[in-house]
Amino acid sequence: MFRDVDQSFFLTGCLIFSRCRQYYFVNKSLDWGAALSYCRVNYTDLANFENATEMKQFNKTVSFAGYNSEVWIGAYLSFYWRHVSQINDDFWKRENQTKNEPFSVYYFCTKALVNSPYWYWSWYYINCSLEYPFICYNGKKIPKHFFFSLRLF
Repeated sequence: MFRDVDQSFFLTGCLIFSRCRQYYFVNKSLDWGAALSYCRVNYTDLANFENATEMKQFNKTVSFAGYNSEVWIGAYLSFYWRHVSQINDDFWKRENQTKNEPFSVYYFCTKALVNSPYWYWSWYYINCSLEYPFICYNGKKIPKHFFFSLRLF
């Protein structure tokens, strides 16, 4: 009985968390670091999300602003997301890089391509010094977790 109560509370907390986050489109072109600083001073952080509900809200924000090109987002290079059923391997793209080439420091900043044919967005790890508009959010900060899949012999 206690286990069921705990699980219900956790699911309710997740739904409340998703509804509390507000996204803001900033139509000012900055490099990734400057966009991150701007969001942290004026909002909570550069946009990030944990689930499909948050991604839909994010998509509506940019669509409502009438913008349909590239924007900076605050996504982390996280192998955990590769195993979530709602987001597949084709979701992440690497500009000027082959599929077998490993990620380098040059590719740690993430942009989203609005109105792409992939799911809601296509994401790219690219040069952080390029300038794009960006999306900030207000709400609870997403914790920084890293998940790795290791094969033990």
